Amino acid sequence: MLSLKVLNNVELEMAFSLRRDPCEVIYASLPDGYNDIVSMFIKDDYIIVVNDDLADKLDEIELIASVIHEGRHAYQWYQINHMLESKEDKELLDKWYFEFNNYNQPENENSTDYLYQEIEVDAIAYTAINLEKLTKTKLQIPKEIKNQVNNRINQIINIKKITD
Repeated sequence: MLSLKVLNNVELEMAFSLRRDPCEVIYASLPDGYNDIVSMFIKDDYIIVVNDDLADKLDEIELIASVIHEGRHAYQWYQINHMLESKEDKELLDKWYFEFNNYNQPENENSTDYLYQEIEVDAIAYTAINLEKLTKTKLQIPKEIKNQVNNRINQIINIKKITD
């Protein structure tokens, strides 16, 4: 299991690169029904919770990817709450806002409906970019959303070029 210091450092780097406040990363047991969930961004508390029950079963790269993914959700939430400063399209921010408030949680490990949400496509795309940059590891992207993720990767890269 990676130390919280390492995971918090990953989150700190991601937050800095996205120009948002960092979340605290904690290990905790998740409620019943969330046994297969590796981690969660809790928007009301602005924290990332890593499932303590799964942390020992995952390799370090999976944990790092999970923190990057949840940190991207923190970015999305930050953008929603700072729309006037956002570099994201207002239509996309409106979709993110709707999805945060009507989140389609995976019902089981075969459930894919949640993958099609804009907040998930964006978080997967961002994770793919940064996981490869940090660890030289390619993220396994579900085939159902591969095209959407690749499109979002290109958008993220173009936004970064414009803002740098």
